[in-house]
Amino acid sequence: MSPPYAVRQLAELCARYPLSVKILLVPSPQAGSDLTTTLARFGHRWANLRVATPVQLAATELAPRMAGLRVHRLHTEGRQRLVESILSSWPSAQRRYFLGNHHAGAGDRGLVEPLDRTLDALRQAQVLPEHIVSMSPGMPAKAADLAHLYGAYTTPLAQGDWWDDATLFTEAMSLE
Repeated sequence: MSPPYAVRQLAELCARYPLSVKILLVPSPQAGSDLTTTLARFGHRWANLRVATPVQLAATELAPRMAGLRVHRLHTEGRQRLVESILSSWPSAQRRYFLGNHHAGAGDRGLVEPLDRTLDALRQAQVLPEHIVSMSPGMPAKAADLAHLYGAYTTPLAQGDWWDDATLFTEAMSLE
């Protein structure tokens, strides 16, 4: 059985440039692990092959700069705690769409992960909180609530002590 085409291409690259540093961008750490495991399983050498997601690469490249600026990376867990904190401090009476399930005692637990992914995607797309309402004319209640959450989410990030993935990508683009 021969290895998949992508693995054969990667093996050829590694064989052609054994001493050169090679960076392979993958969509997830698991995908990188699967690729290197497959290379090893088929007996291919992969010296100096660095496997990373774009976020991991940006964080690694920016680590010295972040240390100098005394800023910290806001990982997924930290972002989710921030979203959870924003939701828990947001009175139900002020909400129009994201009402949660306070009567059943579940609170906003089901909202945290999807809102975190949404807010992260909005930041990476460089959408500003004030643009959300104008971009969603058919759902004014949802847009207003999302704009409120997004504004509350970006406020601590603007203070500069924490960098989320969007800030990492923006700062990485400025590296020479």
